[in-house]
Amino acid sequence: MCTDTNDAPLAADPATCPRHRDLRFGEFLPYARTAFAFPSDGTTSWASLPVQSADGGLLILRPDQWGADVVRDIGDGGLMAAAFRDHSRATPGAGIDLIDTEQNTACIIATENAATSLTTYWDAQCGHTDTWKLFPRTLTLGARGQQSSRLYSLSEGGDVCVGPGGQPGGTYTGLVDYAYLATPFVFTSGKALVTIVERAYSDADAGAATSKEVLYFTREYGVTRWEAWQTPAKCLELYGPVHGPTVCTPTFTAPNCNGNASETDPVTDAGMVRSSCWDLTHARPFDVPYNPLTIAAGQGLVFSKNLLTSGDFARRTMAGWTVPPGGQLQTDLVQHPQLKNWHLDLVTPVGTGAATASSSLFQDVSLQTLRGPATLYFGGLLRAERPSTAAVVLFLFDQTGVVTSRVVSAQLDTGFAHVGGALAWDFTAQPIVTARLQVYPGALGTRYGVDELYLTPTR
Repeated sequence: MCTDTNDAPLAADPATCPRHRDLRFGEFLPYARTAFAFPSDGTTSWASLPVQSADGGLLILRPDQWGADVVRDIGDGGLMAAAFRDHSRATPGAGIDLIDTEQNTACIIATENAATSLTTYWDAQCGHTDTWKLFPRTLTLGARGQQSSRLYSLSEGGDVCVGPGGQPGGTYTGLVDYAYLATPFVFTSGKALVTIVERAYSDADAGAATSKEVLYFTREYGVTRWEAWQTPAKCLELYGPVHGPTVCTPTFTAPNCNGNASETDPVTDAGMVRSSCWDLTHARPFDVPYNPLTIAAGQGLVFSKNLLTSGDFARRTMAGWTVPPGGQLQTDLVQHPQLKNWHLDLVTPVGTGAATASSSLFQDVSLQTLRGPATLYFGGLLRAERPSTAAVVLFLFDQTGVVTSRVVSAQLDTGFAHVGGALAWDFTAQPIVTARLQVYPGALGTRYGVDELYLTPTR
């Protein structure tokens, strides 16, 4: 991301600003990176976000966030347009890649898309060091190499290795070709960036491979572009029945990707066609920076994931949230007229003066299995229809009742603003049964908006 002279984040494009650095864990993302130039909203957005793994290391999370005219299944038998910032819209998942960059070779250790639940990849020792290999971390400019990638996949949403050969998804072995391009690659946006290209083939034998996935990595954007290629016959087998034969012809052009749509593959020497491509090199500032701690993805592989249900209200539901008994708080799910993402409005009872505790909203989360020192980050985006106060409170309960609480109060206006805090705790020395996140509107007769609420543990 871009920074000023004091190293503070700026809402600008890291491919064009004079100073930029990696996004650090816990920092908010100040811009969206998209497949099409705005004002088009028919697009998707990617990011490369640092998250904490279950063993305390860092992983890179690459989430999909879909544009306003992309229709997704929302899990209740209906379809609705998606939107930026509503990551949990699609079911079973909006789509992620989890990448481990702390090994000698960067590897994808898990993937998820809107058609499948989390697929976890393991090596023969039930680790992740030899899974979907990408490229060596010590790769130098102009270098090129190949390696085999052998992995066991667990495809049923699990995150625990059950041993080689016992994986429901079976075993995959493929050839990986990687190159640190000597000259900058020119992307669809016209930006020329120093790039590492990785080609993952469908077979360890280059002569037998009928398809490949190509990933482009840049310093400025992380995972920057993805392409799918097949031999014409394999393309027709996979996509012909659904999309028709046009997608498998050398003249087919993906709407947001430059470059040739057919080639003689440099490794297999076979003719291939490009059936799909996403190039995400357009950038626009977020009006309100995006907090990666709001994403609830990665199952047991990610420690720093949002524990709340319906924290971003993306599925048009309040599942998990409760108004206290006897409370007169009215709730209303609202869609932003331009961005199309959903949030929740809270309307306090008619009157003047301060609202009571019964006009609040809360969610309880079990922390019975959490052990060791950890910090709970909590909060969300809040606004009010007129200048007013509100508070976000984190309560911790052991078996006997409330142990402690942390209150964060804020003065709100008509625009969404982040309100949040943190609480450090040793969950071994003093085990906690339940955590509660509660939002307290401050005034009667006022409409409040809440979105992207989160309760996220970190080490």
